[in-house]
This record gives sequence, structure tokens and C-alpha cells, in this order.
Amino acid sequence: MAIELKFLVCLVILSARANSIIDKDLKGKNIIVTGAARGIGYAIADNFLANGVNQIIILDKNVTNGIRAAETLKCKYGRDKVIFIPCDVTKDLHLWDDIVDEHGPIHVLVNNAGILEEDQPREMILTNSVAPIEWSLKFREYARNDKGGSGGTIINTASRSGYRITPFMVSYISSKHASLAFSKSLGHPYNFKRTGIRIVALCPELTYTASSSLSSRLILGQRVVAQSLLRPLFRRIIAFRWAGSM
Repeated sequence: MAIELKFLVCLVILSARANSIIDKDLKGKNIIVTGAARGIGYAIADNFLANGVNQIIILDKNVTNGIRAAETLKCKYGRDKVIFIPCDVTKDLHLWDDIVDEHGPIHVLVNNAGILEEDQPREMILTNSVAPIEWSLKFREYARNDKGGSGGTIINTASRSGYRITPFMVSYISSKHASLAFSKSLGHPYNFKRTGIRIVALCPELTYTASSSLSSRLILGQRVVAQSLLRPLFRRIIAFRWAGSM
């Protein structure tokens, strides 16, 4: 018997007049995606490349998976289209200047790296909350048009958990509340008018990734999450519904 399963992917456009996440023409754009060795990050990188970006720069601390992901995407889109740089986003912010000097200009930053480890609350807060804040502020100073930059877009992978208060996964939920609150504050119209930096928070439901123990038939596909980023957005919050069967 077929059962329709509906899940929400919320894309919160937090900056004024940002009717689309990025410019309609992706050609010539260089994009950093953290945590893109697998899962949602990999799917985001794949979808950007499929839509004609100039280059994807993958930052991930898992070297084996990162090399494999980059090689797969190079074979699919061209060897000059993908760069992999080993990077722990909680420790390697100093790599920013080298990345810009060698691979710039950078037009979009996707803060996707994240973990769910309730027994390691400090590491989880550093990865899910502190690192996206630090990398976002670094990109903002680099790209803000009131200081000579050309503007740009920051996409933060938050979670629907950022809207919830539950008695479970308290550290993880706290980290996503922080990520969403930061995105809303940085994306305030006042900041957008000053800097030309658009902020987008991607808030998926439970999503099937390599680290998930739940059935892929019961949770949102990572490719659906990634594809939703590239659809035109005409409201501040748009929910895309995915239907599956079992």
C-alpha cells in the first residue's frame, strides 16, 4: 500500500530583496562548501556544478572522503572544476587568506559542516555554531561592498531543530538554535543594505546521509535538500514537499 510521506525543507531568506539565493547566472562563480565530502554538502556541490558554476572548493577534515568526492566530481564536470582542501573548520580559519589568494574571488560560502554527537557537546557547539559564525564573519569582511568588495551570499545549513524545543538531543538543538539566530541577525535588512551580503538558512528535516541510521525511505533525500537551494524564491520562507512511497 502506497503511503505519502511529506517532509519540509525550509529555506529562510534573511536578507532584504533577496528573491533568489544567488545571481541567476552561476557562470564564473567560485563557491566554498564546508563538510562536502559526503551527505548534504556533497549534494550541494554537485548541484552547483550541474548548474554551471566556475569552481567548487570543498573543505572537509575527512581527507579520504574528501579526495574521493573531489575525484568523482572532477570526472563528472572537469578536473579544473573542483578543489579539495583538508580543513577542520573549528581550527583552520587561518586558511581563508590562502584560499582567497589562490582560488578567489569567492562569491558564495556554504557553511555545511556539522555533527550530531550528544556525548561531545563542546565539539558539537564548536562545529555547528562557532565555526559557521567565524567563517561567515570572515567572508563578510572580505566581500562586503561598503569596504570595496563585490557582495555575496552565505548559506548556513541549520535545521528544523532550530525552531523546536524538545527534551531530546538538547545540545544539538541548542547548536542549531544558535546557528539560526546568528543567520537571522547577520541577515537583518540593516546589515544587507550596508554590506550587500545575503544570508540564507537551509533548515531541512531529518535527512538521509551516510551517517544516518534511519531508513532512506522515511526521511528526506539529501539531493532534494540540495536542489531546493537553486530554485527561485519569491517569499521569505518557502516549504518544498517531498512525497515518497513504501
